[in-house]
Formats: sequence, structure tokens, C-alpha cells
Amino acid sequence: MFGLTFEKLFVVALLAAVIIGPRRLPDYATRAAELLRRLATLAADTRQRVAEESDAVDWRSLDPRQRRESPCRPPASPRRPTPPG
Repeated sequence: MFGLTFEKLFVVALLAAVIIGPRRLPDYATRAAELLRRLATLAADTRQRVAEESDAVDWRSLDPRQRRESPCRPPASPRRPTPPG
């Protein structure tokens, strides 16, 4: 995912520990965990809402390949055979 390997994550964690400092690091880690938890909840809620709303739509009625007559379109007239010659 995103090209992150264990080694890269370790380097980022080490840099965070050096830059932020050992005293403030637990607070930042807690905030980051809360943010990730909120994002995961938001993604799950969005996924559920999209699934619910897409189930409520009659997709066959929106398929242009279906030959139902639409009130917006006049009915198709039957083709008349052209006379030979």
C-alpha cells in the first residue's frame, strides 16, 4: 500500500521520535490513532450509505438497451419496408 515497507515506516517513526521528542510522541501517536479511527468510521459509513442508495435504484430502468417506452421520448415508429428497385 503506497509503496510503504517496514523499513520505511521504521525510518519515519525514528524521525518522528527525534523531531517531536520522546515526551510529546505518545500524545501525537494518540491523536494520529484517533484520526485514523475517525477516517475508518467515515469510510465504513460512506460505503454503507452508497450500498444502501445503490440498492434502492432500479438499474434496469436506467439501462438504455432496454426497450421500454419513455414518457420523454415518442414511441418508435415501425420501419416500413422500402419498395424494391
